Order: sequence, then structure tokens, then C-alpha cells
Amino acid sequence: MVVVVRDRDAFLERYPGVLNSAQVFGDYQGALDNGGDERRL
Repeated sequence: MVVVVRDRDAFLERYPGVLNSAQVFGDYQGALDNGGDERRL
């Protein structure tokens, strides 16, 4: 699983257990819908 976040450090502070099950990519400059949004990498 891949998680795309706007601010990696802030995300990991709020959700510290995510690294156990996902790879976190940060500093995405766009905007995604909080209800879910798909992007192809």
C-alpha cells in the first residue's frame, strides 16, 4: 500500500502506526479528495 500525504512529518506524528503497513510518500503539492481519489503512479 502507498499513502500520499501533503506533509509527511505531520502525517506520521498523527498516525505513527502507518509505517507498519504502508509506504508513505510525502510533499504532494496537488489536492486530493478526502473521500478517496485515485492516481496512477
